[in-house]
Amino acid sequence: MKPERLRMSAAEEVRLLEKLRTWGTAPIPVPPQDETLRNKSILTLRTAILEGQKQRRDAKIRRQLGRGLAGLAGLAAIAAFTLWLPNDSAPSELSTPSSAAMPSEEEERHAQLSGSGTLKGPGGRAEAVKEGVALYPGERVRAGEKGAQVHTQTTRVLVEPNAVVALTELTPLAEEWAIDRGTARFSVDPERRKHVTVITGDTRVEVVGTEFAVATEGSSEARADGHAQTAVSVQKGRVTVRHDGLVYVLGPGDRWESAPKVDPRPTSTPASRDASRTANRRDIVETKASKTTKVRTSDVSTTLALENRLFHEAIILRNSGHNAEASRAFAGFIARFPNSALRADAERELKRLRSSH
Repeated sequence: MKPERLRMSAAEEVRLLEKLRTWGTAPIPVPPQDETLRNKSILTLRTAILEGQKQRRDAKIRRQLGRGLAGLAGLAAIAAFTLWLPNDSAPSELSTPSSAAMPSEEEERHAQLSGSGTLKGPGGRAEAVKEGVALYPGERVRAGEKGAQVHTQTTRVLVEPNAVVALTELTPLAEEWAIDRGTARFSVDPERRKHVTVITGDTRVEVVGTEFAVATEGSSEARADGHAQTAVSVQKGRVTVRHDGLVYVLGPGDRWESAPKVDPRPTSTPASRDASRTANRRDIVETKASKTTKVRTSDVSTTLALENRLFHEAIILRNSGHNAEASRAFAGFIARFPNSALRADAERELKRLRSSH
């Protein structure tokens, strides 16, 4: 069923179109806004804006404060490290006898020392010696009943009870020790290649990297008169002993002892002449035997001295950078002394020099 067409006159159609045009252009009716609601909305918006600005300002302040605290922490760390560094320029009472006050380093070192013996510096001030304390040149250690242990960067020394040991010289290339009484056991670091010397009276023990013990008997007066006796025993490596112009090279397990000088025999009196004739005959026999032994020992010692001199000349050439001359010197040494106790060292040095070419 089709809808019936609306029938209207032309005038009615014109009036309908006019109404439609008027409605399309007319404004939308808006209810009037309440003034209280408007002010409340504006206040809420202003509060939100101010809160956001405050949060951004607080965040900026916190960032700046964090940077400041980090900078202060860095400065504090630098200051603490600077205070921790040792003060090498401070004067030392051990090296300056006339100084009235102890430097801070010496105060700390003195406070750490314990009663294993006494340590005396060049100024004559005595203090307790600590186990494992580092010695400076001119200091002397008098061990107590428990002994003492001292050291340098190269050498560790175990001082047996009631022994007296002094560090007389210390340089980058060498150090020298002196034993006044008793026994001291030395352990020298071979990696540092430092020449270490131990002196007891008229005996010198020279070494570069080994373990050995040196003992002396008798007082300082006895050593001055030649009556003291020195004994050297080697546990590891090799040492050179110089005594009365002779040179002895000792290896692991070897032991050497010096013989004290004998006082001149007193003049016999008529009453003791008969009693001394038998002793004189015995002395003649012992003198002949000792002369024979002394000649043989002197021959061996001369050979050892030559071996030691040639070996050290090769070492000097190597240390001075003349590798070619040092190689020839070590090769000649091995060919000339095939049974020398220093042959293994010479072969090792020769191999090292040839591998460096």
